[in-house]
Amino acid sequence: MNSRIKQLRKALNLTQSEFADRLGMKGNSICSLENGQRNLTDLTAKSICREFNVEYEWLTEGTGEMFHQNNDEDLLGQIGDLLSEKDEFTRNFFKTFANLPEEDWEVIKKVAENLLSKQ
Repeated sequence: MNSRIKQLRKALNLTQSEFADRLGMKGNSICSLENGQRNLTDLTAKSICREFNVEYEWLTEGTGEMFHQNNDEDLLGQIGDLLSEKDEFTRNFFKTFANLPEEDWEVIKKVAENLLSKQ
């Protein structure tokens, strides 16, 4: 598992510190995991999978694809997870979007496409 953490981090083009920050950890913790000085806990493995869209089986067993291929069910689960968070802003954000009329969705779509084309 330790080498797969490093492989994942490199694939994401993140430093140990950046990777750790996304998980709410310290950079030296990631260093210890990658070097085998520390064992990966199930909780940390699940956090990595959730944060970086990684297949749990790949991370823990080394089988299958590195990244999880999303389908509609997965997307609904992710949205459900976001809505169950205690963050009021996130819940209100999704509720607002869910109640938008179709013509507003077209405006948002154009703005999003414009932003993506500038990347």
